[in-house]
Parts: sequence; C-alpha cells; structure tokens
Amino acid sequence: NFTITAKSNRSDLGTVTGGGSYAYGTTVTLKATSSADAYFVGWSDGITNSTRKITVNSNKTYTANFALMNPTASVGGVEYGSLQSAVNAAKSGDTVTLLKDTTLTSPVRISGKSLNIDGNKHTLNANFTGSVIEFSGGSTSAYRLNITDLEIINSAKSGYCIETSGKYADLDLDGCELTHKGGNDGYGTELIRLYAVENGLYLSDCDLLSDDTAIGVYGQSVIEISSDSRVRANICVHFLFDSSNKSTLTAKRSSFEVYSNYRYGAIVEFAGTSDIDAEFVNCEFDVGVSAGYNNVRLVSMTTASGVSPVRNSVKISGVSTELKLVSGGSVTNASNSACTVEIVGGTYNNTAFAKYVRSGYSITDNKNGTWTVGTAASAPLTPRP
Repeated sequence: NFTITAKSNRSDLGTVTGGGSYAYGTTVTLKATSSADAYFVGWSDGITNSTRKITVNSNKTYTANFALMNPTASVGGVEYGSLQSAVNAAKSGDTVTLLKDTTLTSPVRISGKSLNIDGNKHTLNANFTGSVIEFSGGSTSAYRLNITDLEIINSAKSGYCIETSGKYADLDLDGCELTHKGGNDGYGTELIRLYAVENGLYLSDCDLLSDDTAIGVYGQSVIEISSDSRVRANICVHFLFDSSNKSTLTAKRSSFEVYSNYRYGAIVEFAGTSDIDAEFVNCEFDVGVSAGYNNVRLVSMTTASGVSPVRNSVKISGVSTELKLVSGGSVTNASNSACTVEIVGGTYNNTAFAKYVRSGYSITDNKNGTWTVGTAASAPLTPRP
C-alpha cells in the first residue's frame, strides 16, 4: 500500500477528499471543493480540474490551492475575507494591508500584540455605537498600533473611530482622516478616545473632523500632533476626569478650528484635570470663526465630577502662529488661576489676546486689524517653574 495525501492550502477556503492508503495500481478520485466566498485555483502539480483521477504507484502529496473571490485584507501576501480575520492571523509586528473600502457592522478588536495597518488609501465605514477600532494596550509595556493612509468614518450618533484601553497603549497615525458625522451632541463622543491608563498618541499629516470632540483624554497621555495636521471639532482636545492627569500635548505646524452647532466649544478643555502642559508652535487657530457662537474659547477650564483643576498650562509660540477670534468668542472662559495661558509669538486679530502675551514681549500693531508678538531680548524663554 501507498499513502496519498490530499490537502488544502487553506482549510478556511476549501476542502479536499480522496486521500488515504491504497494498493499499488489503484485508481483514486481526488476532489477539491471551495467555500462560498472562494474559488479553486489549481493543484500543486499544475492540474486545473477540481476533480481528477490518479493511479497509485508511490507515496504522493497533492495540494489543492484556493483563493478568495473578493478579499478584504492581507497579511504577508495571504488574503482574508475580513479585516478582523486578518488582524487575528497577524503576529505582533506584522502589517495588515486593507485591499478595498470596507463597511463594518462590528468593531475591529486588536489585543495582545503590536500591529501595523496599511490603509492603502481605503476607507472603513461604520454606523454603530462604540469604536470602529478597539486597541488594547499591554499590561507591563506598551503595545503600539501604527495606522497609515486610512480613512475612518463612523456615522452613528454615539460612535467613535479609535479607542484605546488596558494599561499601556501607543497609537501612531500617519496620513489618516477620521470623521464623525452623526454626533451633534457637542460633547462626549470623540473621534479618538484615549482610555488606557497611559497612552501615547502621535498624529502626522492627519485630519480629524467632527461636530463633537476630536480627542478625548481619560488617562495619562503624551500627545504629539505635527506635519500639517488639521483638527476641526466642537472641542479639539478634551482632558477629562482626572485630578492629577500629568499629560502633555505638543502641536507643531498644524491647524485647530472650533466648529460647533452646540452651545459652546473650545480648542482645549480641561475638565477636572491637573498637571497638564500644552504647547502649540507655529499653529493656526480659528476660535469660533465657523461657529459664530458666543461661548467658544481657545482654552476652557471647568470642574467635573466634583474635581476642580489645580494646575494646567498652555503656551503658544512661533512666528508663523495665527490666532483668529470672532467678537463673540473668548480666549478663556474665566480668569482661572488653575490654568496659565501665555503667548510668546505669532499674529492675532483680536485685542482679547493681548492680556495673555508674556510680560516683556513686544506687540506690534500691523494697522490691518492684526497684531504681532515679538520676542524681546530682555525676556528670554525660561522653563516654567
């Protein structure tokens, strides 16, 4: 007797019958049957008929090759029918490539590994409560999720785009666009929700567009925004519910716009948080320009869950900085000793900004409704105590 081994290249795409132990000279029928979403490509020896007859004369192996009819994503050249199945198959450090625009009916969950997602200029569409992508961080060190060239749209009223959880989670987005089209609440539904205990968020050349909140920060976070990123939302960055958050926000060469159909909005809001330092360098700010509402601010400071802010700071610098404020808007919501706002460079269009220019820095009237802040030699930049 000789052994005939008949197998599938991927058991999730098709099955094979006919293998077994046979006497010399026996005629055996091998049959390859594909699943509903796949098709038969051919046998490993080049035969393309799915059903074939062989004559047994030695031990042999025949592999039936199947492929997906309409794959959604791939890992290392292997194609999968859904993004979740590709994520599940990927090992830590692998790259999952999206192959087409995809509509999801449930979140894509990533846990237990670092991963790269190449959006390949495609779009993930969703219309459900919760996050399109849920990323769980590591328990002892950070897992990292790198996403490039991907558009994510969640049209649900209480739908997020990306949410972190767990303990340590780093999220790196490059060339991505995140859109929330169904909020209209003005508060509480973020495009990105940083919910891990410690987070890293790194945005480069990204657009975050929402009628609600762009970034919600619930755990200690390091946030870096750069390379012509654009954030347009009712609240651009919202720090929440932590009496000692100790987060940092650094933004360079990016634009921020308050866009609201709600009762108020802000570029940065501290809600019951402390020990947060935010710095903007060579950025553009439109505070209430699109909204036309009276309760729009550059910086808002509020209590939350009975916790009052203790110490937060916002510094604005850079010769290319542009600060635009409509008459109904304000720089802050009140004189609040819990937060310092300092301007040490840039051009602004409303005298409300003047009181926040650091002492010793010159202000030049451009005679066109704008004023430019200049660095005084007698007032060097010094570290904040």
